Amino acid sequence: MRLQRFNDSAPVGALHQTAAWPVINPATKGQSYLYFVVSDSDGTWCSAGLVRLSKLLGGFSLAAIQRGPVTRQIEELPQVLAVLETGLRKKGAVNLTVNPFWIGAQAEVAQKELENIGYTVLGPELRNMPTATAMTDLSRDEEEIQHSFTPANRRAIAKSIREGLIIRDVETLDEARALNDCMRGMAAATGMILDSQHDFTTHLTHLRDNPDQGCILIALLDDILVAGAVIYREGSRSTCFLLTSPPDLETKIPRTNLITWESLRRMKAMGCTEFDFVGYPDDRLGREDDLSRGRFKASFTPEIKYVTPLMVKPFRKVPSAIAQAMRGIVRKSKIGKSVKRVLRRT
Repeated sequence: MRLQRFNDSAPVGALHQTAAWPVINPATKGQSYLYFVVSDSDGTWCSAGLVRLSKLLGGFSLAAIQRGPVTRQIEELPQVLAVLETGLRKKGAVNLTVNPFWIGAQAEVAQKELENIGYTVLGPELRNMPTATAMTDLSRDEEEIQHSFTPANRRAIAKSIREGLIIRDVETLDEARALNDCMRGMAAATGMILDSQHDFTTHLTHLRDNPDQGCILIALLDDILVAGAVIYREGSRSTCFLLTSPPDLETKIPRTNLITWESLRRMKAMGCTEFDFVGYPDDRLGREDDLSRGRFKASFTPEIKYVTPLMVKPFRKVPSAIAQAMRGIVRKSKIGKSVKRVLRRT
């Protein structure tokens, strides 16, 4: 509970740095999580969360702090990481990857702080976190929020309501399993790699026990599954964690506009002041094929903000370089993707 309170009170808390994360995304074979706390001299916490260790040969490992470390302020990153690096070196880590979720101008400051202590930005072949995201301001009233959407989006929402699309909480494990089937179909159609964090049954069980942490929604039309979504609260920010729709569903009703609007409404009612669509094409990279993927999110007219990129610091340069090179090869290869799927099932 204290870890959750610290995370919620931090300027940039993250689900990945709470006790919920190992439940939602359990360690695979060869991985483990370590909890940590870094305190001031008077015992006040200045950082807390968890590190994921991935085993290598020879007793070495890769260390990663996903969406962290969470700190009270950016300027604390160097002193917090100095403590963590010392402990991780002793445990055989060859490097440490970090990704504290500072946004906008603060992201640039955080990146500079990390560069000053030896961290560099990971190459695109190793990035699995976005460098830009789309945020909607929930502090406005609902009418103002919806009025800010594009006309086409507002029409889509209105049409869904007229046609009788129902949005409600997921109530049973069978419904969650149906959403898992939907997620697998979407992954097969898009090439997306699924792992345990994409399991709707896990999210349903966790959110039943912790209803203050978010919601899990389903969209139905005459009892036919149209869409599903999982949204989490991260302090004052809410995060669209999962959004899925059956790729082979034949319907003229917009599938995900209404469930997304309801997600915004739910998280506003929960006290959140921001809604994070999680990721947006980074225009600094200049890839038109990526830019086209943000069109749905753009229909909600969010503010596009840059976020701190994944950054890594080697402790043992040769094994770190070899491990990073191998990870890049595995991530890009079909065999590597198959291995990852097998590991996630073991």
